[in-house]
Amino acid sequence: MNEYHLLFRVLITLVVAVVLSTSVRWLMKIFITRYAKNVALTLDKRTDEEKKRGVNKVAIRVISLGEYFILLRAYVWAANTDDAFAIQCDMNYSVKKRFYAVGVEIPFPYRNVIVKKEHRCIVETKS
Repeated sequence: MNEYHLLFRVLITLVVAVVLSTSVRWLMKIFITRYAKNVALTLDKRTDEEKKRGVNKVAIRVISLGEYFILLRAYVWAANTDDAFAIQCDMNYSVKKRFYAVGVEIPFPYRNVIVKKEHRCIVETKS
């Protein structure tokens, strides 16, 4: 019997926006510790050299600086789509829960609108 095995991996990305005043280094630690809890489901694609250099299993990038936010993206690999979905759901929940616990604000766009009353000039004339 011939067996054919495909090397199948799924890249998972988690994108989170946080307020500009938040420490990026600190946020990266939160991501890494949250992903570490899914160790059984994640794949380690690092080379031996990367492991020796201390490269994290989870790659985290600052992908954008917006008007009111910093946009972070974490990358991790899973063995299959079922594991990928489970990791994605767990990460969405645990990162949100952790951010709430430590007071990290997830921003939303807002505007201050100032409404000025129209000044009416009333001119009286006598006849």
